[in-house]
Amino acid sequence: MRKVLAGFLSFISFVFANELILKEEGLSTYIQEEEFMVAEGENVIGPITLLPIAITEGLVIKNDELNIKNLVLEGNNKDWKDVLKGQVISVEGEGRFIRGEVVEIKGQQIMLDTKKGYVVTTLPKFPSKLSSHLNWSELFSPKITFKVSAKEAKTEKFRLVYPVKGLRWKSSYILEIENGRKILTGYISLINDTPLYIKNVDIKLVKENKTVKVLKNSSIPPFSKKKIQFLKKGLTDVNVKGLIPGKVAVYKNGIFQY
Repeated sequence: MRKVLAGFLSFISFVFANELILKEEGLSTYIQEEEFMVAEGENVIGPITLLPIAITEGLVIKNDELNIKNLVLEGNNKDWKDVLKGQVISVEGEGRFIRGEVVEIKGQQIMLDTKKGYVVTTLPKFPSKLSSHLNWSELFSPKITFKVSAKEAKTEKFRLVYPVKGLRWKSSYILEIENGRKILTGYISLINDTPLYIKNVDIKLVKENKTVKVLKNSSIPPFSKKKIQFLKKGLTDVNVKGLIPGKVAVYKNGIFQY
């Protein structure tokens, strides 16, 4: 059974394809492409699942030909207690195993509708003792549905662009000095502070609204810092002015100096 942590819950979910525009701080941007067959006249598109880390207030839907009439957003409540209401979960630990539908969570008490009737018990102390058959993304991802009017039946692509939180990047360098020889090594760190596994995504690294590097088909594990080496040269062979700004650690004669 998959485990989930958000407040008390924790799951790891997966994201495939699309594009991620990363900044060094603040919100980044996710571009999600969806394809649908539309009929002549009015069409209802969806529901389309967004990332659970989406900031839906900034959602933009792009299509070159069709006019989007209205949009319905569901599941945008990030309070884990409200999300779990109506879901079937299991409570384990302290000599108990209780499975049922969540009726209410109040303070440290949880009420479940089980096969034997209503049961009130305390929330477990450890997150892994509270579990659901659904993964984190299924529980916490917002979903959108919208209407469009088409002049003819054909396949249409929609680009959903929205801000996301918990993802960023930074650059750093190590200058190694030994016996007068100087070697500069550069790293890009992709930082993921969320339970979401970003998988097979094209990533653009942006600094001051300019793209400094593009990483094709990249992945970032949940709650991780992924370091990618992009430079290793003798200092005399490096155009310092052309480098991405970043903190430099000096490793001289076997000792680090910052």
